[in-house]
Amino acid sequence: MVRIRRISFTIAVAAVAALGSHSALSTAAGTRTISVRDDYFSARKVTVSKNTLVTWRWSSSNSRPHDVVSRGAKRFTSSKIKDSGTHRYRFKKAGTYKYVCTLHEDRGMTGQIVVR
Repeated sequence: MVRIRRISFTIAVAAVAALGSHSALSTAAGTRTISVRDDYFSARKVTVSKNTLVTWRWSSSNSRPHDVVSRGAKRFTSSKIKDSGTHRYRFKKAGTYKYVCTLHEDRGMTGQIVVR
């Protein structure tokens, strides 16, 4: 009986740990994380709900600086050029928001947020 409880407890702890780490990355309600890597964003097109907080996180493996610059008719606050840290924006209005890294746009470093 004690062994069954111990196994059940171990499984429960593992499940909570897995869910906790997964949701911390980008799947918690109202949040989304996009990695900024050398010459690309981890997701080129992301669809989110209104009021979602999107965080661009510079990857620790970056060897070059990048930025996140809003382009097109729908705009959001752009980031400064940097090689570490994060940039956040809460998307409150529906629409399609395009963005680029101005330093690597010619290499296809572009992205799009669709807010529904």
